[in-house]
Amino acid sequence: MKRLTQYDHRLVRAVTADGMTLEGFAEHCSASYCMHEYGIDEECLQFDDYLVRGSEIVTIEDLGLRRVIKEFGELTPHELYAILKLRVDVFVVEQQCPYRELDGLDQRAEHIWLEDDGGIQAYLRVLRPGVEADCFAIGRVVTARRGSGLGRLILAEGIAYIENEFDASRIYLEAQTYAKGFYEKLGFRQVSDEFVIDGIPHIKMIRERPEDEE
Repeated sequence: MKRLTQYDHRLVRAVTADGMTLEGFAEHCSASYCMHEYGIDEECLQFDDYLVRGSEIVTIEDLGLRRVIKEFGELTPHELYAILKLRVDVFVVEQQCPYRELDGLDQRAEHIWLEDDGGIQAYLRVLRPGVEADCFAIGRVVTARRGSGLGRLILAEGIAYIENEFDASRIYLEAQTYAKGFYEKLGFRQVSDEFVIDGIPHIKMIRERPEDEE
């Protein structure tokens, strides 16, 4: 069985012996969590200190993906081009929203993405306190493949990076309103009324790390 090592807050997907798929943060992979989230009888599950005993733990490496974290000055021209192309393809072209994608904050961000031999498959950027909010902020969450689960994986990578590397307990983001449920599943809660940016409804959200995760 593969075991979690460094990233205690990383999102993982566990497949039980009877083929049922469970997904959550490692420290939440407990009988009570699965019973609450999935309505699963506790007797159907067995757990060790980290994850489901006897299960296959699927990580980004198992999916053939590599995690990359770079500051702006470390990006190669090809990497920067690929990042901006993905963001423009989704946020401008696909959403038919002509807005200022290049907002002047990339130079102050840390860029995190998942890639394979086909290129960047999921991306987000991290802004330190004082850039966009009074705490760490996540933005530009985007994937090359909808419905693949990569959105949750890259967001979990961003959360893990912020909480593990900087011991931060609060993370801010501005979400398109339709995606509220997506972010709530990873611990974010709405903290503002709806507002409109470039014709698209948004809300402000905060993730506050629970005491049992500290």
